[in-house]
Amino acid sequence: MKRFNYLQHNAAVEEILKHKWIESKKAGRDIGFVSAAMDWIKCHGESWRKSKGFFEIPHQEAAGGFDERRRYRRLCVCWPVKIQRGKKTMVAELKEYNHRGASIVVAGPVAVGDVIVITASQLSSRPHRGALSVKGRVVRSSALKKKRYLFTAVFDDDAQRAILAQKPQLFN
Repeated sequence: MKRFNYLQHNAAVEEILKHKWIESKKAGRDIGFVSAAMDWIKCHGESWRKSKGFFEIPHQEAAGGFDERRRYRRLCVCWPVKIQRGKKTMVAELKEYNHRGASIVVAGPVAVGDVIVITASQLSSRPHRGALSVKGRVVRSSALKKKRYLFTAVFDDDAQRAILAQKPQLFN
């Protein structure tokens, strides 16, 4: 079976994330990456692929065809983390993450474009040896009730490699 693998192209993933944001706003809730990816590929994938000049390529199926879902799965958690923004450190709650980024709730506003460092022992495969710290950039921020803010940060390349190395059983 020939199939184009959109999730191997960062530009397509960025379009899917935009689609997820728009559709989540319309639905009044987070629709999730997998749902957004499936919808975007169905509605816009082929026209995007053709506009970029990509051709269909052979794709090897993994067991059940869920290799892409597993690679980009979003893990829902409620872990305490430390967020460092410049010289300021805050305690926050990690709501969900994957190897590309995280959604975090914090007590104060965080601006889009801020560079942050997230530290959590739960992200480490050996928490007794210390917490894993990853660097990211805030790409979305919104106010919640009770003076709390939800923001989404995208990890830099080194952080993505570190998370994949620490939790390979989750994403491979």
